[in-house]
Amino acid sequence: MRKTIIVTSLACLVLSLAFSSALAQPDNDPVYIIPYLSEEHVYVNPNQDIILGARWGACRPGLVQASLPVIHLDWEINGVTLFDPQHDVAQYWGAIEQDYSFDTSLCKMKTEAIWLSYWRYELGQLDVDNNYVINLVYSLDRPRIDGIDEDLDGRPDIYQGTLQDSTITIHVVEP
Repeated sequence: MRKTIIVTSLACLVLSLAFSSALAQPDNDPVYIIPYLSEEHVYVNPNQDIILGARWGACRPGLVQASLPVIHLDWEINGVTLFDPQHDVAQYWGAIEQDYSFDTSLCKMKTEAIWLSYWRYELGQLDVDNNYVINLVYSLDRPRIDGIDEDLDGRPDIYQGTLQDSTITIHVVEP
C-alpha cells in the first residue's frame, strides 16, 4: 500500500512539474505577417521569428506567373528601407500552388481553386521592449489581371499602380 502511495505521489509530482513547465514555455512558433491582412498591432515574444509576407493570386497559374515580375514590394522598418534598390526581392516568391479555401465563383474561367504564390522574407527575432513600425507599399509596374470579376461588369478586373499601402506595429514583449 505504501509503495502505491509513493509511486502515485511521484507520478503526480512529475506530471505537475511537466505541466507547469509547459505553461511557462513561451510560444516559439514563427509569426507570419502580411501587413494588409494582419491586425494593426501585432504582439510577439522576443524568441519568435518574424516572417514578412505578401501574396498574389489568380484563377490560373499562368496569370500568377505573368504577374510576379511586375510586382514591387517596398518594405520599411521604422522608416528605414529594408531592401536597397539593387536587392532582388523577387527571389522570395514561392511556388505557385492551388488553394481551395477561396470562393472561385467570381473567376471568369471555370476553376475549382485559386492559384497563389506567397512572398516570404525571414526577418528573424526582434529585440524585447521595442516597437517596430512596418510599412509595405505593394504596387504593380504594369496593369495585370487575375481573372476575377469583383465589380461584376462581365470582364476580369484590371489592377494597376499601388494596390496596398499598409502599416502595422510589431510590439516585442516578454510572455
